Amino acid sequence: MIEYIKECKAGSNSVQYMNYNIKGDDLYETPYGFPAPHDKFTTSVCFSEFTSKGIPKDIVLYKMVQDTAIKKFNLNEEEQIRWVEQLKAHKLLPDYVESKKAIEHGVAIDCRNLSPTLFYIYVSFFRYIREAPILIRNTWCLEAQGINFFAAFTAASTTSIEWMGHHVLTVCKGYGRDIKKITEVPIRECISLKRFVNDPTKYDKRDISADFGRFNCNTKMSTMSKIVASIPMEKLGDPIILKILNAKTDVTSRKHVDKLLETEVHDECDYSG
Repeated sequence: MIEYIKECKAGSNSVQYMNYNIKGDDLYETPYGFPAPHDKFTTSVCFSEFTSKGIPKDIVLYKMVQDTAIKKFNLNEEEQIRWVEQLKAHKLLPDYVESKKAIEHGVAIDCRNLSPTLFYIYVSFFRYIREAPILIRNTWCLEAQGINFFAAFTAASTTSIEWMGHHVLTVCKGYGRDIKKITEVPIRECISLKRFVNDPTKYDKRDISADFGRFNCNTKMSTMSKIVASIPMEKLGDPIILKILNAKTDVTSRKHVDKLLETEVHDECDYSG
């Protein structure tokens, strides 16, 4: 039986953004030296207010502190660094991020030639430290049971995220849903997230420095794969999950899903794209 923390409690959203113009490659010297930024503001409304304040400049420094309201689940410094390093390994934060500096001062994101979706993913995965430490702990818990990171994160989302407004996926527990009755994980969002981080420019060609409209990250994560199937949590550790996630097309992924579930699903979706 798959084990995980059967609680869902979110931290509040309170952050500080700083925008910087830089010259050359002084990516870290500029934000971490705290010169006068182009724009600086604190907000309790995540990206909706951020976008209304103007277009990000070369660098956005995202700062936060942990929410004491969920103290028993908060990550210590070592655990925070572990999460940041893991995000870098899975392309969910840039390689240039220095983990200890990010935890102490904030994560600096180079916005030059960056899409809104990738920016949203970078900052959202970092802010789970404050807003959803249970999500992180459940991801680790599932990984310890032999489940791939992307499958573990998606599965943890079904029990640890109450609503999808601040989430990168459309997968969430939902208000009033009994966690103990959640036994399956939709595979589509898991496939989509993996595909996106492997080739982000293929799926979002917008530039965050332009007037890009809405982020729509979780909507995009539900459209990059057309496969509609739910995987029992007990099957998430099966080696075939990696084949499902690493397949370049839905045609191949669908074959592996059918094999895992020992079914053949006939529907109207065109998986050739």
